[in-house]
Amino acid sequence: MSAHIRWVLDKRSPVEIAKFWKTVSLDIDPTALTMILPINWYDLSELMAVDRTIVNLFGSGRPHILREVGAYSAQTNLKGVYKAFTRSSVHEFLASTTKLHRSFQDFGTVDYEQTGPTSVKMIHSGYQCFSPLFCESSLGFYSAAVALHGVVAPTVLETSCQCRGEKTCTFVIRWR
Repeated sequence: MSAHIRWVLDKRSPVEIAKFWKTVSLDIDPTALTMILPINWYDLSELMAVDRTIVNLFGSGRPHILREVGAYSAQTNLKGVYKAFTRSSVHEFLASTTKLHRSFQDFGTVDYEQTGPTSVKMIHSGYQCFSPLFCESSLGFYSAAVALHGVVAPTVLETSCQCRGEKTCTFVIRWR
């Protein structure tokens, strides 16, 4: 939540920021927005309200803008407050994120599957609540997170999605 709101504050004009606050406060209890901290806990519905507002105000209704937001989240968090979660190799980092998942979400699980020396699958399953907006943001997060670990030309594809009725949200990550 914190990184998504910081994206608005860092990337948008003062007029756009004011419009964001006015619009998002219609969907979220204003007390949830009084002290946005990286360590605070937020309900997925609150994050999705923030992301819907970003999509509608700054993405012309197209959710692809959330890839930029997800990338920003990885860049700011993995270089900042969550720097301790980075690892010496991208495989080690991605494998460790399965354990870290519980620290950030109280639903579902993530499994890591190495499919080659420069490819993995991150398999999100058991989610009782999900949103295509979350998946868009995840595409950007994974791309930027692996790039921060020194890989070249990362690509991230979502090959299955619970939002489409499939059993998992599976992200295939490849690089050179």
